[in-house]
Amino acid sequence: MPLAQCLSTVFLLLAMACATLQAAVIYPPFDPNRPVEPTMVGTVWEALLTDANGKTQKDRLVFAERSFTSTWLKSAGVNKMPYTQTVGKTVDDPIPWKAELSDNQGIKIVFDGKAEKNDLQGTLTVTPPKGEALVYAIVAAKSGTDEARKLGTAKK
Repeated sequence: MPLAQCLSTVFLLLAMACATLQAAVIYPPFDPNRPVEPTMVGTVWEALLTDANGKTQKDRLVFAERSFTSTWLKSAGVNKMPYTQTVGKTVDDPIPWKAELSDNQGIKIVFDGKAEKNDLQGTLTVTPPKGEALVYAIVAAKSGTDEARKLGTAKK
């Protein structure tokens, strides 16, 4: 192999190695600040709860690492309750979630919903030990969005 062709091959390989290193610096394979998967953790939602008679009340849903709370829950004397979520494969996938709690008096509280981008929909079911369950429809938007501001001005 002539020297010129050998130097040309070495130069080409060196250029490819430099380009690969530069691409790795510009586009790092892992960004610790980017969520790896869609999650409810750290999200806050402004919500309207609507009962079977059409009466609405405002609520604020707050999701932490393993617990969930809301204004409605606190008014019922419950600070937090555990929740589960089913994580999608991409950031755009909806996130089904559920929070269940039974107290020592036999009252069962179940929040069940699905979050997708800035919207959340679901139900809140309160089942007393005797009598009919109370079911509320939940419509919510991520706090700080235009949708959340519109919910805040909805008539009661």
